[in-house]
Amino acid sequence: MPITVTVDAGVEPISLLEAKEHLNVTSDVDDTYILSLIGVARKAVEIMTQRSLITKTLQLSLDKFPSEREIRLPWSSTQSVTSVKYYDESGVLQTFASGSYWVDTQSIPGRIVLKEGYTWPETQISRPNSAVIEYDVGYGEPTEVPSDLKHAIKLLVGHWYANREDVSSVPYPHAVVPKAAEYLAMPYRVW
Repeated sequence: MPITVTVDAGVEPISLLEAKEHLNVTSDVDDTYILSLIGVARKAVEIMTQRSLITKTLQLSLDKFPSEREIRLPWSSTQSVTSVKYYDESGVLQTFASGSYWVDTQSIPGRIVLKEGYTWPETQISRPNSAVIEYDVGYGEPTEVPSDLKHAIKLLVGHWYANREDVSSVPYPHAVVPKAAEYLAMPYRVW
């Protein structure tokens, strides 16, 4: 069940200015480095929570449709489903009619649920990734990202800015990633 980012977030949850204020940095010398840390920290928080922070478009590929009536969409928070496409038994790319299913954006993770009287279409048996779902996830714009998650990003940026090499994990193996960042992200974790 591969997931691909087809349209990544165009902005980060925190700005360079916010990161520099957190770091108490006034010089512009490390701006490029700090910007890279913001992106890496955002991705780390997204992995911790299994959520996209800023809106992005994902593509979920399935070898076939499930036998169940629903498909759970990895990564939260689901905003919308753009399309459900599949290769039919003859190998022709088709679009499954959006009137055949509901998109549940309230559940975490989001899901696609077949409407009563509909079934998933048959796909080309020998073809891997014969069903492809494109959908949007994320909180939206930076102003909509919870402040706890933004602060977790700042803590990671600060840790990595101060420690530019690996941090020894002996005798405390959990000291490599700031525990406060993990604690701030924990309530948002999708299980």
